[in-house]
Amino acid sequence: MASILAHPCLAWFPTKDPGRWFDGTVEAHPGPVVVASAIKLDESMRARLGALLGSDFVVLDVRVAPESANVVITPRVSDLALGQFRLMFPTARIVVSEVFDLDSGLDHRGPIHDALSADVDGYVLANSLDGLGVEIAKQAGLQLSGSTGRTPLQLQSAAPSPPAATASAQQGAGRTIWWINGPFGVGKTALAAALARLDRRVFDPELIGTLVRRLIPEPVRDYQSLRPWRALVAETAIQLVEHYDCDLVCPISLLNREWAGEIFAGVSLAGIGQRHLVLHADRAELERRIREDESESEAAPWRLDSIDRYEAARAWLDAGAEIVDTTLLSPADVADRVDSLMTARG
Repeated sequence: MASILAHPCLAWFPTKDPGRWFDGTVEAHPGPVVVASAIKLDESMRARLGALLGSDFVVLDVRVAPESANVVITPRVSDLALGQFRLMFPTARIVVSEVFDLDSGLDHRGPIHDALSADVDGYVLANSLDGLGVEIAKQAGLQLSGSTGRTPLQLQSAAPSPPAATASAQQGAGRTIWWINGPFGVGKTALAAALARLDRRVFDPELIGTLVRRLIPEPVRDYQSLRPWRALVAETAIQLVEHYDCDLVCPISLLNREWAGEIFAGVSLAGIGQRHLVLHADRAELERRIREDESESEAAPWRLDSIDRYEAARAWLDAGAEIVDTTLLSPADVADRVDSLMTARG
C-alpha cells in the first residue's frame, strides 16, 4: 500500500541541533501538537495520520484548526491561499506536499513528483546561476566517477521569495475566482455590473446571505460570522466555475481575516485559482460616494460607520491582496482596469 506520508512528516519539526533531522520524539509541550490539513482528508484519514504521528498530535481540517496550529500541510495551491495560511497560522510551519496514496484516494502529484518518477538522476531547484553551477559540477563528478546512484531533491542557494501580491501571484492554468473586496460603498457592485456587461460571469455572495438568514432565523449581527455562509460562498463559487468553465467575479466586503482565509482555503482545496483585489478610496472620497449614492441612501449611516472597520483591516488586506486605488478613477476607468487584469490572466 502506498504511504500517506509521501514526504517524511517527522522531518518537519526542528531539533536543538538544526542540522539534524527530527529524531521521532516531541519534547514536553503544554498541549497537543496541532497539524492543520489543507489536504482533503476525511475523519478516518486524519485519525490515521494522527495515530502515525503519536498521542501528542492532533490532525484537524485547516478550516477549524486554531490560529496556534504548529504545522500546516497543504497541496500546491495558489500563492494567495499560501499567503492566507501564513496569516491564519502566523507561527506554524507551512509544508507543501505532493502526497500520492491511491488506497486513500489522494492524488496531489505535481511537477516534482512526476519528474522524480521519470528516468532522471536528480532534481535541483536553483535560486541562482551560481547555485545551479554547484549542482552541475557535482553531477559531472558523479558521472565521471561512474556512479549510478540517484541524488535526492536538491535546493541550491535557497532563499525563498515571499508570495507576491501582484499579477504574477497566480500561476498555472485553469479558471480563476476574482474576489472584489473593499469597503462598503466604494463601488464593488457598480464594478460587477460593468463587468457583467462585458460578458464576465458574476456571483454576488449577498445572495447566500439572504438564503442563510432564512434558513437560520436566529438573530445575528453579521451573517458572515455564520460558518454555513462562509462554506456556501466557497462551494457556490466552486460549482459555478466548474459548471460554466469560466472565470468568476465575486464582489464582497470581507474584512475579517479569519473568515476570508476560511473561504479562500475552501476554494483552494478545489484547485481553482484565485485573485484578491481590494478597491480602495481615500476616506474623504469614500464618504462622498456613500453620501451621494441615492440608490443606497438608507444604508449610508451604516456604511459610514463601517469605514473604521475597513481601515482597521488594511494591515492584512494590504499584505495579502492587490490594491486598486480608485480614489481618482471613474467607475468606467475601474472597470477597464479590472477587465484588463482579467484579460491578461486569460
